[in-house]
Amino acid sequence: MSSQLVTGQFTSFTEWVNKARSWIGGTGAVCTDTKGRVLRCGADFMRARDEGTFPVTYTFDPEKRRRPRTRRERALRELGENETLRRRLAGGAA
Repeated sequence: MSSQLVTGQFTSFTEWVNKARSWIGGTGAVCTDTKGRVLRCGADFMRARDEGTFPVTYTFDPEKRRRPRTRRERALRELGENETLRRRLAGGAA
């Protein structure tokens, strides 16, 4: 089943700074400025601010898995997905 892509925009550099993490963090979103350039890091967004190429548009697939942000979250995800590892850690037979 194909999911529908989500699109939106940051109207200013300040909005990107304040909202990017909560709006698109961990989604693998692709951001482009009004010149069509893909923005990958903070320096790219600063260039867009300096050159007046906001708003920046973002697009992402909402069904794409979020990448856990901490070692503990990654370990818990791995544990949940790996039945053999879970049995080993619980002291059961593999």
